Order: sequence, then structure tokens, then C-alpha cells
Amino acid sequence: MRHLLMTRGRFLAMLLAASWALRLALIWQGGQRFFPDEGRFTRSFDFIMDLPRLGFVQASIALIGHPDHPIFGVVALPAAAAQALAVQLLGLRDGFEDPVGLQLAASLLSLWSVGGIAAAYALGRRLGLDAQATIIGCVLLGLSNSMLYFSRHLVPYDAALCLVLLSACVGATSRVSLRRSMICGCLAGLALATYSGYWAGALSAPLVHIALRSRVPFELSRRVFGLVVGFLAPILLLLWINVTTVGPGFVDGTIAFAGSAVQGDFREGWSLPWEYLWHAEHALLPVWAFGILLVIRARRSIGQSVLILVLTALVIYVLLSAGALVGFAVVYGRSSRQLIPFVCLASGLVLFEMWRVASAKRWIAAAVALVLIANLAVSFVQELQIVFPRTFLARVRPVSAANMSTLVGRSDASAVTTDAYVLLNVALPYPIVGRRDPPAGRVVARVPHPLEYVPYQYEGYSPQERAILRSTDISMRLIDTTSSE
Repeated sequence: MRHLLMTRGRFLAMLLAASWALRLALIWQGGQRFFPDEGRFTRSFDFIMDLPRLGFVQASIALIGHPDHPIFGVVALPAAAAQALAVQLLGLRDGFEDPVGLQLAASLLSLWSVGGIAAAYALGRRLGLDAQATIIGCVLLGLSNSMLYFSRHLVPYDAALCLVLLSACVGATSRVSLRRSMICGCLAGLALATYSGYWAGALSAPLVHIALRSRVPFELSRRVFGLVVGFLAPILLLLWINVTTVGPGFVDGTIAFAGSAVQGDFREGWSLPWEYLWHAEHALLPVWAFGILLVIRARRSIGQSVLILVLTALVIYVLLSAGALVGFAVVYGRSSRQLIPFVCLASGLVLFEMWRVASAKRWIAAAVALVLIANLAVSFVQELQIVFPRTFLARVRPVSAANMSTLVGRSDASAVTTDAYVLLNVALPYPIVGRRDPPAGRVVARVPHPLEYVPYQYEGYSPQERAILRSTDISMRLIDTTSSE
């Protein structure tokens, strides 16, 4: 038994190390500061740099005094501290914007993504899943492209998702404990304060705790009470601190931000997760679907734990769809990622049972494993080849050029320029309402735009805008307008 535990422990450690290595390979190819959400990482860096001048209290107020994702600044502090140290010790010329410092910060921040796999393993074991089945579920999670490519960006998504999984893990017990209920709720509240876009996961994870209640009298009410108190505690504390220091306007800002997820199309709430996951995961999506169908088919004989995992994923999906239906929040690709850890764990058990029972057909499982590895490899190679605007601009400078786009925004000015050089599509307009022809001239340099990578198109773009993106040449170009091809 001890040998088996060591073997599984080593395998999990190898899986986590390999997952981090993949993330590091992407990170050091660039991509930081591409999404607007990455701008919030500056708060952590500013805290480190301003700490000697402002003192801990004032710097902390500046760090969390924002209605949008206030705890992200806290969870990103180790990454920002490493970046600030690199800026000071290495004398990085561009300070915060230096690529080396940003890549170092993203490398540490990506540990939240790797930690999500470890938290998923802990959740599976606490739910009573077989260790091998849980490992298979974690392998599926490690093979998920959606869980991989966002780690190159300085965004709060992985940290919030890791906290959601930790909340479910803490709550995965039938033992009676008010303190455990409060910790479970508190972790969910912190997940919401880290990235409010994962509100569905933050609300769904504590349901694991409720589903596993014992038959002790009044146990359900005790658990609900503990969850509510724990969930509200960090949120109300943040509100109290910021209303006291920033002013009553902080509440108005929080309410306004809560209704700001309106980019895209509300009507896609039920369909976008599947469309996005198909483009992001390809072969992995049918494996998940097959696993879920088998769980539903064998719901009377299969264990309670797997049903809880599937139902948690279903509740997240229903909440996302309902939120879009009532006009609360548009569903994005990153929102859909909340389903993945729960579905992977459930599918892992199904695949393990198939392997255990149908030993004569294990070659099928081996073939599926090879297909999934190849599936991730293809996506990974594609992601390694993505060139982001900052990298492209660094290649073509110091040429002085005007900025233009082959896409038309809602309030775009005329696309006429008299400059000798034009940088095309290094900054795309939003929202997109049409397309235009590029200026005439010789193309000096050209690389595909990151938004040609299809999963990126599910971050705030409507179906009409995605259609324009896919039918237009949006490659980044440096054009010499004084000469012809």
C-alpha cells in the first residue's frame, strides 16, 4: 500500500511539474499585457514599489481599494514581488513593462493554474474517489488546453478557480463542523472577490458541502448558516474597509462593475460554452460528453461522489445560462472554464471503471490517451507560434508609423494617412462593425494576429464580430506606403 501511495504521489508530482513546464514554455514566448484584464496586475507591482514611501496601511488601501477583483492584487503579490526584485537587481530598462519582468511574474502566477490540478486531486480524494481514478481525472485536467493557454497572461482566472476548488475540497465531508462550513464559504467568497466573473463557480462549490450533509438534526441549517457567514465575511470586510477609506462611492462602483459583463451577446449563454470548448479542446470534449452520458445512464448504481461532481458542473452551466438569459452577465470562454475540473474528475472515474472492468479492451483506453496527448500537442504548438502585438512592435521598431486596422470600429475616424509607414492591426477596435481594405504599399513584415487563434475570439465578441474576424485578413503588418509590392 505504501509503495502504491508513493507511486501515485510521484506520478502526481510529475504531472504537476510537466504542467508547469508547459506553462513556462508558453509564458517565455510572450503574451503578457495582451488582455485588458491584465492591467489590474499593476496594482500588485505598485504596492511593492510604493510600500517604502506610503507604508503598509496606505499601500494596502491602494491595493484593495478597487471595486473590480480587489483580492487579485493580494494573490498576485508574490509574482509582483519577484518582478520588482528583477527590475531592481537586473536593472531592467523598461521597469514594469520590461518583458523579462513580466514573464517572471507570469511564471509565478501560473502556479495558481498548477495548484488547481493539485486542488482537483484533493477534491477527488476527499469525495472518496479511487486514487487511480482521481489521477486519471487530473491527467484529463492537465491535458485541457483551456486550462493551459490563459496561464501566459497576468489574469485572475486561475487563482479564482483554484480557490473555488479549494472551497469544494474543504466542504467535501460529512463531518459536522461549523468552522469547516465557514471556511468553505470564506474560500468561495475570496474566489468571487478575486475574479467576480467566476460567480457561478463561487456559488456552486459550497453545494458540495451541502450535498454531503449528515443526518444529524438541524445539520442542513447549520451548514447553510456557516456557508453564508463565511461567504459574506471577506466581501463585507472589503466593503467596510473601502467605504471607510475610499468613501460611499465605492459601493456604487461595485454595483456598477457587477453589471459590466455585457460585451458579446446575451443570447449565447446556453450555447457558447460548448462552442468555445469545442474550438479550445477538440478531442477532449467528446471524452467529457461520453463520461457525463455514462454517469447519467448509470446514475442509480454509480457513487454519490460522481453525481455530485456532475451536478456541480451542471449547476455552474445553468447559472451561467440563466445569468445571460436575464441580462446579468454575458458568457465568455473564460467563464466556461469553471466546468472543466468537475467534469474531468467525473470522466476520470468513468474511464477508470472502463479500464478496470473491460481489461480485454484496454487498447481502446491507450488509443484514447494517445489521441488526447496529440490533441494537446497540436494546440500547444499553435500557441507557441502566436506572436503578440508587443513582440511584433519590438521587431519592427524604431520605424515611425501610423496605426491602422482592416477592421472598422463603431466610432472610427477616417482611415486615410500620409505617413510613409503604417502599422496594421497591432491594435484592434472594439466593438467591430465592419472591415476595410488595407492601404496600398509593400508589406515589410507580416505575422498572424493573436485573435486568429479561435479560442481568443470567445472573449467578449458577438457571433457577428467573430464572423468578421474570421473573414478578414487581420494579420499584423508593417506596410511601406511609398513603394508597391
